[in-house]
Amino acid sequence: MPSGSAAKSPRGNKSAAERALHRRVFYTTALAALAPPPDEGGLAAWRNPPALFPLPTGASVFVEFLQQNWYWAALAAVSGGWLLVETLRNTGNQLSPVEATLLVNRENAAVIDVRDQGEFAQGHIPGAVHLPLAEIERRSAELEKFRSRPVILYCASGNRSATALERLRKAGFENLHNLRGGITEWEKAGQPVRRGKK
Repeated sequence: MPSGSAAKSPRGNKSAAERALHRRVFYTTALAALAPPPDEGGLAAWRNPPALFPLPTGASVFVEFLQQNWYWAALAAVSGGWLLVETLRNTGNQLSPVEATLLVNRENAAVIDVRDQGEFAQGHIPGAVHLPLAEIERRSAELEKFRSRPVILYCASGNRSATALERLRKAGFENLHNLRGGITEWEKAGQPVRRGKK
């Protein structure tokens, strides 16, 4: 037997000490390859890796969204503003046709039509007093008998009667109401309409 054969292990040509040294070098090299450079946080950086896509926080997220979706933000602002204006405009002394009927039946409310003569003749609420908007200040003395009663004003759509309501409020009337949607909504609700001049 040659002299070098006694040093060889049965598993191959390397001795147990050489295999241990080889394993140590392999593991050390592998760990060194996997570990980050020392200036990047070492093992702690591997335990808490940075996000691939860092998310902005707080107000910057909102601002970034608005910049990227300005058209949707503008649409939301315009529609929200419109809804707010409509809500504010329709609050207060606005009555639906059903509410107006109840007010007439329960509290003997006076109904005043502020449309022109031609519109009044085409159809009006039964029992309504015709007092065109243009003549409201001049003929306001005719309304003195209604001062203690609720007064419901109406026109074709509710706009002119809202103006008349403000004028009568300045004249000292307090219990004033506007028929929301005017005679148009009254007819849509199936309420009675009288044709003719009276």
